Amino acid sequence: MEYLGMDIGFGDVKAVLVNRKLETLKAISFPTLVAGYTPAPLEKDKTVLCFGGKKYVLGQDARGEPGCFQLSDFDDMKEFAPLLFREVL
Repeated sequence: MEYLGMDIGFGDVKAVLVNRKLETLKAISFPTLVAGYTPAPLEKDKTVLCFGGKKYVLGQDARGEPGCFQLSDFDDMKEFAPLLFREVL
């Protein structure tokens, strides 16, 4: 059995996946940044996530994208939590 612990913060998202013996299987941390995805011809590979019929990029990939924003209140957290969970899993 595996367990996931996750902290969606206003600065960073932090998550850890551990097994029954509490051995870390995966640990991840990224800035709590969200942006709509805009394809560009010369961009590096980005992880693009679909959510609510739209495409998004998160964390470092969101930096420099038009409309990039940091989650700043509880309503933002509620709206984008499923997207952040998807990035972690």
